[in-house]
Amino acid sequence: MKSLNTTSDSIVRRDIELEEVKECIIWYDTISGVYDELYSNEQMLKYDVIFSRLPKDLDVVLDVGCGTGNLLTYLVEMGYRLKYYVGLDVSSKVINIALRKAGY
Repeated sequence: MKSLNTTSDSIVRRDIELEEVKECIIWYDTISGVYDELYSNEQMLKYDVIFSRLPKDLDVVLDVGCGTGNLLTYLVEMGYRLKYYVGLDVSSKVINIALRKAGY
């Protein structure tokens, strides 16, 4: 197995600083109340393209950067059957919105 050397291979590695993560969290916390207005329509169009090729029975969906849970809403509305859905996000505010939308 070949190991990757970032100086000779075409892969660029960039370390994310803690301060950048904090800024990201603050940004999503700030827009959490209007997140769906800003991103929902665009996301639904992407989901149509991606999920039109998948079977309706899904074992596990891991939604990294789940925001307010639009993917889960979409899958349920489109008749997908999920055994497990796991949504992860850096913003606790958008996670709380996602939980409310899912009935928790």
